[in-house]
Parts: sequence; structure tokens; C-alpha cells
Amino acid sequence: MLHSCPESDGDKDNHEDSDQKNHLHGFDQDAETMIKKVKQALANGEGCRVYGVLVVQRVAGNFHISVHGLNIFVAQMIFEGPIHVNVSHIIHDLSFGPKYPGIHNPLDETSRILRGSSGTFKYYIKIVPTEYGYLSKEVLPTNQFSVTEYYSPINEYDRTWPGLV
Repeated sequence: MLHSCPESDGDKDNHEDSDQKNHLHGFDQDAETMIKKVKQALANGEGCRVYGVLVVQRVAGNFHISVHGLNIFVAQMIFEGPIHVNVSHIIHDLSFGPKYPGIHNPLDETSRILRGSSGTFKYYIKIVPTEYGYLSKEVLPTNQFSVTEYYSPINEYDRTWPGLV
């Protein structure tokens, strides 16, 4: 990875001061830059757009969308505690397999907006293998699903971080 640094005269004392500064803050320059960028994005009202395809085997499992992947100290610097993490979300489309005419998945266009609070949204999904038969006798193997939803609010003394599970 390439790093850009302020120009220096190359003497040892300048380099040691820079290392000491990073050590005192506890973060390297990359982490500090990321913290500033995320804080600015949050101040501008920006959020995340998560999209993609997840290919899995037909076994029980789960996936999470959260800040858990961040270094806990970096997350603390960005959000100033779990109570300030806004996990508001809109699920535009969630499906498990190809779509067929007339299908409506239960989480499509689901909107959960939090104002002044935080917590964890949990979606328990039961997937049912389905075969859709066209008039042409062609069969489309796909899946339908049902969902049960829970929300657990976070309070200022919780040691967990919010997310979507």
C-alpha cells in the first residue's frame, strides 16, 4: 500500500515525532483518515447502500449487516457509542432464487426508520423450495420465504453494537 506523507527534511527526529503522534492517538494515519471521512459523511446525512448476490449452500446459516467488522475503538471514535449508530434501512428487494411472475417477497420495500434511538433488527427467515411451472411446461426452480421480525432497542449501558441480523 502506498502512503503519502507531508514533506520532511528526512531527519530522524521528524520521523520519530510522527510515530509518537500516531502512537499517542492509538490509530495509524489510514484509520484517522477513515474516521474523518465517515464522520463527515454522517454529518452530511449520507448512509450506506448494500447490494449484491450471496451464493450459499442449502444449509442453516445467517448473515449480518453491522459495524461489528470495525475495530471497536474506531467504531467508538466514529459513533461515540452504540446508542448513536443509526441502523435505519430500506430493503428494496430480497429474494432467494430467480423471480417468477406474480411473486411478492415479504421484505420487498420494507422501511424501518429510527429517530433518536438505536437497536438491532432481527429477521428470522424460513425458506421454502418452490418450483414455478410455466404454461409451456418449463419449470423454474426457486424459493419463497416467510419472515418473523424483532427489534431490540439499545440503551446507553449496553455493551453490544446494533445491526441487522
